[in-house]
Amino acid sequence: MEKPYISRKEQAQLTKKKIFDTTMRLVHKKGYSKITIREICQNAQISVGTFYLYFSSKDDILLEFYHKADQKIVFPAIPSDAAHIDYPSLICGYFSIYLRCMTETQEKELLCEIYRNALVSGNNQFLNQKRPLYGAVLSALESAAEHGLLTPLHTPAQVCQKLFLFVQSYIYQWLTSNELTAAALTDTCISELALYLTLFLPEHKKSGQLDSG
Repeated sequence: MEKPYISRKEQAQLTKKKIFDTTMRLVHKKGYSKITIREICQNAQISVGTFYLYFSSKDDILLEFYHKADQKIVFPAIPSDAAHIDYPSLICGYFSIYLRCMTETQEKELLCEIYRNALVSGNNQFLNQKRPLYGAVLSALESAAEHGLLTPLHTPAQVCQKLFLFVQSYIYQWLTSNELTAAALTDTCISELALYLTLFLPEHKKSGQLDSG
């Protein structure tokens, strides 16, 4: 029986997926820091040269894993009655969803490696404006600004950047501490974020809020 025809593009996609899946399987078995590119290649039954056709480093696979996991998180849309939204609760809800999904579905060691990569390369993926979380928060701030609820001293984009840096500081604290639990990270961060948001949204209405719990 003849094998089905596979185009070069399909073969390339299958090879890349094989490398990715093999790497993640080894990561869960041995830990990220303990595996090498040569070991990945041996288990995927490919040459080292083939590996570098698809990924420039082991960290590239780690970032792809982060992007895949990030894209799976779904955030509620802004309610249609935007003028009556409790925007601080809405925004805190978005960050709460993200933090809980992140800490429940991703191993802490992998998150440490992702942030290490960000520090070394200067490529901070948490602040990537193409992320679903970034888009959700920015849309909420833009909606608040349209209804005159955002302080005129900052643009929605500027406030969004400040909020992400604020939350990131708590994530760093959690990653570098053995005492702070994932649940404590979320509870403390969201509580402090609600207070921080009053600097930018001093007046807001209480109806139609999104439950951040």
